[in-house]
Amino acid sequence: VNFNLLYASSLQASGSPNATNRTTLFSVAGTQGFNQSTYLPILSKTANLFRAIRPSSVYRADFRLLYGTPISATGSPTTLARTALFGVAGTAGFNQSLYLPILRNSSILYSRMQRYASARNTFNSQYGTALPASGPPTASNRGVIFNITGDPSYDAAAFWASL
Repeated sequence: VNFNLLYASSLQASGSPNATNRTTLFSVAGTQGFNQSTYLPILSKTANLFRAIRPSSVYRADFRLLYGTPISATGSPTTLARTALFGVAGTAGFNQSLYLPILRNSSILYSRMQRYASARNTFNSQYGTALPASGPPTASNRGVIFNITGDPSYDAAAFWASL
């Protein structure tokens, strides 16, 4: 079920996969370093994350802003979106219930900084980042934002006032 959801495949519980599904399976299992015992738990976490983001227009917009890839309200994710989702859910210690609020807060902070050049410039200077006026942040810069908004003591109003 999770595999079918994320890869737009139609694997059955029994029987032989068709040529398309076989190709998909080979492309996943044939990836250098593939390890089924580590892949399956991450597949489950990734599918759950996708299920949480997909029905929410807010989370979809947040994800697109911060990762530069859209997630549609229906169907399976694109290869780019699936790769980003696996990157998130496959991070050591990933916790979806903590991640989604951090995603929301990070998106709010990042979109404000994109609108206000002076705050963005101050942030870039203080944190050694290079946040752009448009487009998604680099993975490194996104990590800085997530570390700030993921701090349990993060106060959006106080942080914004400090810029």
